[in-house]
Amino acid sequence: MKKTIYYSTFIIALTVMIFSCKKEEPIQLSTDETAEIAASALNSENGGITTQIYDATQLAEQLYAEETLKSSVDNDTTYIVSSPDGARISYNYSFHYNYGMTYNTAIQAFLFYMNFDTDGSYISSRISSNDNSDGRFELTGVEAVNEFYTVSGSATNTGTKTTYLKEDKTVNSTIKFNFSDVKINKSTQKIVEGTASVQINGNLNGGESFTFSGSIEYQSNGTIILIISGEQFIIDVATGEIQ
Repeated sequence: MKKTIYYSTFIIALTVMIFSCKKEEPIQLSTDETAEIAASALNSENGGITTQIYDATQLAEQLYAEETLKSSVDNDTTYIVSSPDGARISYNYSFHYNYGMTYNTAIQAFLFYMNFDTDGSYISSRISSNDNSDGRFELTGVEAVNEFYTVSGSATNTGTKTTYLKEDKTVNSTIKFNFSDVKINKSTQKIVEGTASVQINGNLNGGESFTFSGSIEYQSNGTIILIISGEQFIIDVATGEIQ
């Protein structure tokens, strides 16, 4: 009888030890959540990086119209954008631009350049962000004979973001974009095509690190196709929301 009791006690103790030593599953960032993080950094109306693409076209056109091209002095401007009261998406960003234009003899065309940095916050029903961005864009096509502006360059978005999908997850992330031949129709002032690579690195509030890479492609219908880990997402350019 005593042997049976001792044996049973041993089995119970061993079982408790096994379960107590079992590691908890680490918190992981899903592809859906990663897509939300990338999308929130890309919008054109709520402080995202596509804003800088559109602003580059406006500043380039302004310089060209003012015939200030002989000057090599950099221009600087700073302004703030904020959401109206009661807006579905809340945002507040400050933008700083350093820009100018030169004549490129190799391609026999004017080349506009813009270095930028931004700082602010963004809140929607699916994600919130406190972040800053910096980068450089170069633009061609200001001459009247061209139907499109063409923008290329790079941008990096860094900050803390919280997703609100299946569960709240807070991440510290760095998102790097490399844009290539983004074309903006001069008549409609809309992006009609263009691509970019994207790489997202960071860590979750649980300490787990993550790395994702993918691509984006601007569409003429006001959307962006984002591909991450083989999965495709459709982003509204204006709002940065996934459809």
